[in-house]
Formats: sequence, structure tokens, C-alpha cells
Amino acid sequence: MLESTARQRSPACHPGSHRTLQSSSRLPHRPWEKKPRRPRNPPKMAAEKEKDGEGKKAKEGKGVRVFKCTLVEFVKEVLRPTWKEGQMSKEAHKTIVKKAVDKVVSTLDGNIPHTKERIDLYMSYSKEKLTKLVQAYVEKYMKT
Repeated sequence: MLESTARQRSPACHPGSHRTLQSSSRLPHRPWEKKPRRPRNPPKMAAEKEKDGEGKKAKEGKGVRVFKCTLVEFVKEVLRPTWKEGQMSKEAHKTIVKKAVDKVVSTLDGNIPHTKERIDLYMSYSKEKLTKLVQAYVEKYMKT
């Protein structure tokens, strides 16, 4: 009885299983052999990171990200009617959102609100200014 179960599991009983190993160009996994490593990119210097913008993102705190997300949502809300009317391309929409958020963050310098309460307070006081800024970008990018 044991012999019959052993025969069922042998490759002779499963003709397709041994054929796949032979026809495959890859060898079966051998844990004692090391896999060839891909070459790694050399680490970037601090000046190169700042040029790419990677250094800035690594230093951003959670509060700055929350502030930027709030700004993005507000700008998208202002752009929604123009977008729904089909008067704006996808590229123009993305460009306006990016430029508006970058402009606001750069003007605030180090005084970016970090807490939810401060962000809400800033947004309530600055809604008119932000709307004007977004509308100016719409006028600029709608002409081109």
C-alpha cells in the first residue's frame, strides 16, 4: 500500500511535471548558491538631492504634508467649475494646482501651520486671496 502511494508521487506518474524542469531554461532554486546582484545606483550627494527635490521631501514633517493636501483640495475645489465646463486641459489643471500650492508654501517660508486647527484658521482667513491666485493662474493658462 505504501509503495503505491510512493509511485503516485513520483515523476513517472506525472509526466508533465518532469518535462517542465527539463524544458525550462532556468535552473531550480538552490538556496546554497548566491543569486547575482543587480548593480546599485551610487548614493546621491546632498547637493544633488536638493536639485532633484528629494532632500526637501525627506525633511518635510507630517504637518507640512497635511497643509499641502489641504491646499490641493481647496485649489481643486476652486477649479472644479472650469474643469466641469471642459474649458481646461488635464495638463493645465495639474500645472495650476502645482504652481498655486508651491507659491503659497514658498511665501509662507518657515511659518507653515502644522496643526489641524491652525490650518483651518489659515484657510478661513486666506480663502479670498487663494481664490484670486488660482483665478489668475486660470487666466494665464487658459490663454496658452
